Amino acid sequence: MQLKSRSSVYSKYNKKKKKTFTWKRFLFAVLTFTLIYLALFLIVVPERAYKPVLNQDDRPLIISYRGGGSPLAPENTLVAFERSKNLGVDMIHFNVRMSKDGHLVVIHNETVDETTDGEGKVANLTLEELQSLDAAYRFKDIRGNYIYRNQGIVIPTVEQVFKEFSDMRMIIEIQDIESEDEDESPTMVEEKLVELIDRYNMHNKVVLYSASNGVMESLRSIAGDQVAYGASTQEVTRFATLHKLFLNRVYRPQSDVLIIPQNYSIFNLTEQRLIDGAHTLNMSVFYTDVNQERELSTLIDKGANGIMTDRPDMMKRVLSEMGYLE
Repeated sequence: MQLKSRSSVYSKYNKKKKKTFTWKRFLFAVLTFTLIYLALFLIVVPERAYKPVLNQDDRPLIISYRGGGSPLAPENTLVAFERSKNLGVDMIHFNVRMSKDGHLVVIHNETVDETTDGEGKVANLTLEELQSLDAAYRFKDIRGNYIYRNQGIVIPTVEQVFKEFSDMRMIIEIQDIESEDEDESPTMVEEKLVELIDRYNMHNKVVLYSASNGVMESLRSIAGDQVAYGASTQEVTRFATLHKLFLNRVYRPQSDVLIIPQNYSIFNLTEQRLIDGAHTLNMSVFYTDVNQERELSTLIDKGANGIMTDRPDMMKRVLSEMGYLE
């Protein structure tokens, strides 16, 4: 009986000791995690070079998506850019591809089929062939009328845009990517684009952007800090993931601005904390393809730095109603 009693006491003591040890380990882990997390807030956010193209007043920049195309004018055309300029937008956005004979042309799709009266891949057509097409052929206005057909509207070159709209700020999105192999060596597209920027002294007027991380690395290797850069899809994903884990201060941005949709994969990219986190890292936040009044007003309230829209006229009206414009 006495032996049994001693064994029982020892067993209870052992259990109590293990329980205490488990709690100590748990508390140590919690304390360690808390200290590490608090230490993140002591991380100094690196300064970023000043980029005049991102200047804004007390409201988001009005950015014409694809030049302020559908439903106001044929997308990525000089007509669309002129209309946007007359509306008083802050920036125009357009897409760039390369022709068969090495000219940078302004068009979004891989083929000309969707916007012109021709067919075939942009990369398989010369500049002369591309500019023989009617770039407004498939455009319909709000009433469904082909009001710009047969008026000599062509696919412009980047050089034409620089010449005619040198006083405007621009987001230039490179589309001409044949593969996503993340090859970081510069291609002709990046080299020619930076060459044109140098020739027309557009460094303080442009934001260069591509979904491809390889293209963005190539651009940075050629142009350095002379221009502003938008974040690639890979960089946006990295930032959004760290944001979800409350680790966004660990992130070290390679770009000056996040150019993002409202939702991407599993991420809601309109969260106030995400916007504030980007601002803490001295990054601007531009939202793409925003064409509803409610969405516009919500993003304006949350502090978006710029909004890319097909309806710059609508955005001006919303800003006016909210007291940002007279």
